[in-house]
Amino acid sequence: MDYLDVLYPEEPEVKEGFKIRNLDGANWAACKITKANSAIAEIETQANMMRQKIAEWEAKAKQPYESTWDTMKMFLNEWVKAEVKDLKRKYIDLLGVRAGFRSTPETVEVTDEAGAIEYCEKEHPELVRAVTKKSLDKKGIMKLWREKSEVILGTNISSGHENFYIKES
Repeated sequence: MDYLDVLYPEEPEVKEGFKIRNLDGANWAACKITKANSAIAEIETQANMMRQKIAEWEAKAKQPYESTWDTMKMFLNEWVKAEVKDLKRKYIDLLGVRAGFRSTPETVEVTDEAGAIEYCEKEHPELVRAVTKKSLDKKGIMKLWREKSEVILGTNISSGHENFYIKES
């Protein structure tokens, strides 16, 4: 089967008012179903092969551009960091892009929810919220960490950092 057959299949010929009247007609219909299933399977096989070839081509075609992107981003990151060091704003407008840094806040990640809830119920009950199920007040945990430098068992505190970004303008 050629791919053009897949793109432009022949219309099946079905006569108006067709009925199966005997065993021969039923066998004929069963053969048509079997052939149709085989054709569908062949079409799916060819489509999967075409998708695979397209995906391989796409990855190969994009690779040098992605490499350029990564390399230029690394160079721009270093340069922009030096340029904005003494500026109030943390970005620079360049030809067609804005490059700069965005600060991300500190976050709380709960790694052992059950253990953290059990600990907080004993030591800091104000940090446990009971809606339909018990959960932790991450803002409260962050506040406790900032004020008392206490880290709750079963949680991680990640410090905020700046992410480098390039935005087309």
